[in-house]
Formats: sequence, structure tokens, C-alpha cells
Amino acid sequence: MFLAFWIQYPLGTSLNWASVSDRIRITGVYYFLNSVAVLGIMSSLYWKQFISLFDSYFRRNVSLYREYCEVSQSRLFHISSFTVLFIMNFFFFLPVLVSLFVMAIAVMAVVFTLIFVVLVIWCFGLLTSFLVWFLLYRIPVYDLIYPRIRTWMLQHNSAVYHRLTSGDDVPISYIRLVCIKPGSLHHKLDCELITEDIATADFEALSYVWGTTMFPYNIKVNGKDFYVTYNLFSALHELRRPDRNRIVWIDALCINQADDVEKSYQVGLMKTIYSKASRVIVWLGTGSKVTTDAFNVARQFGDTRAEEDRNNLWTRVTTTPGWWSIRRVFNRILSHEWWTRAWIIQEVVVARRVVVQRGSAQLDWDTLQHIFAYRPFQDTFRSQSSTDFADAIQQLRIGLLSNNIDPTTLFDLVYEFRHQLATFGSDKIYAVLGLLPPGSSTAVAPDYSRSPEQVFIDFTLASIEENRDFAVVALAPGAALQGVSWCRDWQILNDGFGFNPVEYFSIYDLPPMRSYCTAGNSEPSVEADLSQCVLKVKGFELGVVAKRGECKFRIGYRPSYSWTSLLSNWERIAGGPWSSSSEEDLALSESFNRTIVADRWAGGIADWRAETEAAQSTFSPEEGSYAEALGCAGINRRFFVTQKGRFGLGPWKLKAGDVVVAVLGSVVPLVLRREDRGKIKGKRKLFKKYQSPEELVRETGIEEESKKEFWKLIGEAYCDGFMYYEGDINKDIQDGRVKIKDYNLR
Repeated sequence: MFLAFWIQYPLGTSLNWASVSDRIRITGVYYFLNSVAVLGIMSSLYWKQFISLFDSYFRRNVSLYREYCEVSQSRLFHISSFTVLFIMNFFFFLPVLVSLFVMAIAVMAVVFTLIFVVLVIWCFGLLTSFLVWFLLYRIPVYDLIYPRIRTWMLQHNSAVYHRLTSGDDVPISYIRLVCIKPGSLHHKLDCELITEDIATADFEALSYVWGTTMFPYNIKVNGKDFYVTYNLFSALHELRRPDRNRIVWIDALCINQADDVEKSYQVGLMKTIYSKASRVIVWLGTGSKVTTDAFNVARQFGDTRAEEDRNNLWTRVTTTPGWWSIRRVFNRILSHEWWTRAWIIQEVVVARRVVVQRGSAQLDWDTLQHIFAYRPFQDTFRSQSSTDFADAIQQLRIGLLSNNIDPTTLFDLVYEFRHQLATFGSDKIYAVLGLLPPGSSTAVAPDYSRSPEQVFIDFTLASIEENRDFAVVALAPGAALQGVSWCRDWQILNDGFGFNPVEYFSIYDLPPMRSYCTAGNSEPSVEADLSQCVLKVKGFELGVVAKRGECKFRIGYRPSYSWTSLLSNWERIAGGPWSSSSEEDLALSESFNRTIVADRWAGGIADWRAETEAAQSTFSPEEGSYAEALGCAGINRRFFVTQKGRFGLGPWKLKAGDVVVAVLGSVVPLVLRREDRGKIKGKRKLFKKYQSPEELVRETGIEEESKKEFWKLIGEAYCDGFMYYEGDINKDIQDGRVKIKDYNLR
């Protein structure tokens, strides 16, 4: 390129800028392409090789310069050697520099484009996460969408049923069963509903979780389309045999879920259905190859009885290379949603034989219990509560077989399993009816035409009548129905403080020194106005709260207050610390120390400072310790002093002006709060078509509320000096020594 330029324009040739610029434009594209090639060479060489290449080009240009200086004949103007070298090397490096600049711009453009794309994706992800959080937690979109999908599924599925009641000349002992027709994995599921007498039918029963789905799965039932959730769809695929029919009872298929009358009748047969089934299959979802290995480990533990042999087996299993895969399988089994459901308790407890199935792998329930009950296994999976829950179910199974089931009342069962989930709120009650001992009577019967709130109120009133106490009412504060402070909403999974609630005084777990009996041997006297959700009770006032102390909250396992500072605060509220010089101060000190542990420490009355200082950093709630008694009594509660100087412990939301009442039939005092009359009168706005209170009473039959005094239940209390009634309260009421008053709870 350079040689051609100098031949055409030898040294001494008169040049002008126009001719030079034309030449540059003609060869510009070639220069650019040549520079790209040079850059490719440069990028593939080391730095020293590039210097060597530059040196060779420079030497070549110098030799060309000398050659053309010798052959040049005419010299119109003088060009210095430096100028010639500069021009020659300038034309060599100019395309390279231009290309480097263009490539730098391109690289920068790519980098900035990538940064921009990453920022856009990050912002989009952040916005999407916020929208998901907002829609799921602030606005329950899923709770709005899925029920509609489920309702559509049930209404569509109802087309395959005929009414299964005695009105259709079908005996009430008859049930539907699902016949799963044979097929391979790739064939569409085809089922048929058949009607059989439960007394003679031979079938299996499925225990599973419905689950939720936004996209229902389609199967064939009686030749028609039928929609199910994914969990049931996957279970049916595994249950289907390749060469013959299989008869199974499955609630989602065998009960017309859109018919409340049929559902109520069939739910009453659930205990009989699961007890008559040849075996109950517990479906724990789809599995993998490792699932079989995990079940084999459980079988080995089931076959090993000696503790030493089990320890050796556990050591051998946990040191094998595949242990972490097996551990993940057990973790998925224990965290499966099945363990959280309310209905599965009855389904497993009453069954003759239970088989656990995950994917195609199966294992007997009793065999699985051996490894669940093994202490090192429980320590390994201590974050999972399913092992304790499985043990509770196993104890119920053993108790039912020996006809010695404990707990024995419906209230005890509902309270014991209050943390379980149910799609329909009323199932929290219905799901444990089958666990009651034979001959037990209850006023609660399955009726899906009633709302969960109505069922909970019925259950509360039935429990008061059956147990003759107010324990069921004492559980309501913190988890009460909206607008009904005396009735618990059993759909709520916690007791108002997460999963570390207060220890209820009325059902105290610690062995009492003396049984609480605030109202003596009195029995409940209640009247319920269900139209207004008002429960009228009788009782007598023990005192009015004058002062309250701080509260030691515990949400999860994190206390928000140290015991020393908390008890010091309580002692100041009580007027302490006291000296031991006078009997009055000594009595106050004893009352305070008795109150802070709710008179439930086996060591008797003890000075709290001496106990906490002696324990120092080891002040932990070990069984039978002072810390346990203090924690059970004081966590999530407030210390209070009444206007007459009585000490007590009450709910965390207790405030000055609340009234401590001994309600007839209640073993502990209850804290009540008088409702503001302005709020009561404001409720008349709900009846907009009535112009006056008189018209409201005349048209609705509702007594004018301004003439009544209503109370809100705040919670239980310990009030020192009133926990053990001395004498016969019924006689004292008749003699007028105890003044009884009506309290309208709402």
C-alpha cells in the first residue's frame, strides 16, 4: 500500500491536499479492513511480539524512505526525513487507532447495555416481588381466586352424581366407591363410581391432602370430565394398576362436595368408612429413587429391637455417602402438608391397617413409627414437629384399641389439635368427632348448611353444658370471633401470641398445689341470645384494676424483657420492695411472690431476688424449676393492682378500669371491660332503614341496646386472695353474703 503511494508520488512531487484526500478516501475502506486484521493479530500475540512487529514495520518504512530518496530525480520542495517517517507511520497507525476507538466505543456500549439490562431485570424483579407480596399478604388475591376456582370445580363435578340419601330409596348405609380402571402411565385416568353397602364392601381408603391449584387436572368419571387438584391427580396415577381394577374410597370423588346435605350425612360415616377399609393409604406426594432407600432404612429400624443394635445401625446409616440424600427425603416427608390437616387424625387413628406411600414406595405406619420414636432421629429433625404429632396419633391409636382413649371429651380433642388446618372452618370440630369414646354424646353434629361461626358458637355452648365449666370461654381472648369476645375462632391456628402462648390458668399444665376454685362449687348459669351473639353470665366483682405493670412478651423464642427488670417493675407497681420489720410488709411481700408464679411453684413462697440471683445465667425453664413456674405464669401477662390493693396477673391488653369478676362455673377470675355506650349506639347505623330506636325495637324485636350494659371478655386472671373460695358459695348467695350480678358478654 505504501509502496504504491510513493511510486505514484515520488519525493519532490508537488502535492495538494485534494489529491491526497481523494487517495485516502479511495483506500479508506481497505485501511479499515486491514486495521481489523492487524488488531486480530495483535490480540493473539504477546506484548513483546507486538513490539517486534512494530519495529519491523518501522525499519521497513525507513528502508523505503532511503530507497526513494536515491531514485528521486526531481525535488520540487524539500521534505525532511522526520516528516517522511511521520507520514509513513501515521498512515500505518491511523486505521489501527480508529479501529481501537471504534471497538472501545462498541465495548462500552455493550457494557452499558448489559448494565442497563441487569438494572431493568432487577427493577422488574423487585417490582414483581413487591406486587406478589402486596397481592398475597395485603390483599388476599389468592384467597379470592382459589375459592372461586374450587367452587367452579365442585359445581362442574356435581353433574356425575345422583343423590345418595334415603329419599332416593338408597339405604343410608350405602356409600359410593371409586373404581380406578387399569391403564399405563400415559393413558388418561378413567374412573367409575359404584354404590356399595358399607357393611359388605371390600375397599381401600385414601388419606391425603386436597391441596390448592390454580389449574385443575382433568380425569374421566362415569365417562364425564371431572376436575381434581394435582395432589389427587398424582395419587390416582400411582394407585392405578396396569392390569386390573382397584376399588378405593376417596372423599373428593365419593362425596358430592357441592351438596351440603349429602356432605353432612357422609361426614357422619367417616369413622365407619375408615375403620371398615381393608387398609388406609397415606399419600405423601410423588417420590424418587432415594425414597425407596429411605423406606428401607425405616424397615431396618422396624426389624431391630435392641437399643445397642439400633445405635450401631444409626451410626452405619448416617456415615454412608448416600445419607444426605436419604435425609432430604425424610425431611420432605416430615414437612409434607399432610401432617398439618385436621381430618388425617381420625383417618389414621380408627384404621385397621395404615400404609404410608410416597411415589411408588410403601411402608407400614407402625414400622415408620419405630424410626420416628428413635431419639437421635428426632434430634436430627428437631425443626420438624411431625414426629411429635405422629407420636400423638399413635397414642390415640393404641388408646382406641384398648378402649382407653385420652382425651375423652370433644373440647379436649378440639383443644389438643387446634393447630391443625382445615379447608372448611367447621371441620376443626367435625374432624375429631369420630375419636370420641363409644357412647359419648355431643350436641354438635355435622351440618354444612351452618357457617363456621355458627358451628363454633354451638360448640362453645355445648362444651359449657357438657363440661360444666368456662374453660372453653377462657380460650377465646386473643383468638376470638370478630365481635364475639366469648367464642374462640377455631380457624385461627395460634392463641394470640404465635405458637408460644400463655399457659391458661383454667387448664394449667403444672401440677397445682391446690385446685383453683374462684367461684367455689358453683355451676355455670348462662343464657345465650344468638341473634345478638350475647352470652349472659352471672358472677360477682372481685375488684377494679387500678395500676398495671410491664409485659414480658415472647413471640417465638425471643423474649422482649429480662426477668430481673420486669419483676423490679412489677414490684414498684405493687409498692415494694418491702422490709421484713412489719407484719404488713411481710404479708405484702408474700402476696407478691405468690402472685408472680400464680401460686404454682412446688417450693412454696420464695423471694424472687434470691431465686434469680442464685440461678444467674442458668436461669432456664427446666421442668419443675422456679423459672418454669415464673414463665408459665408471667409470660405474655401483666401484673396489676386493684383499687383495694389486691395483686394479680392478667392479660397483656389489660388496662386500668377493667373489672375482675368471679363468674359462676369458672375456676379462675375473668377480666371484663365495659363497652363504650357510644360504640354500642353507633351500631344502629347498620339498620339504616329504621328512623328511631322505637321503630328498631318494634320491627326487629331487638331490645334497645342503650338500656343494657355489655361487657367484653379480656381474658383470665390470677387474683391473690380470691383463687380458693372458702365455704359454700351457693349458701352464701342465698344468704346474701355474695352479691350476684348479670354480665352480658359480647
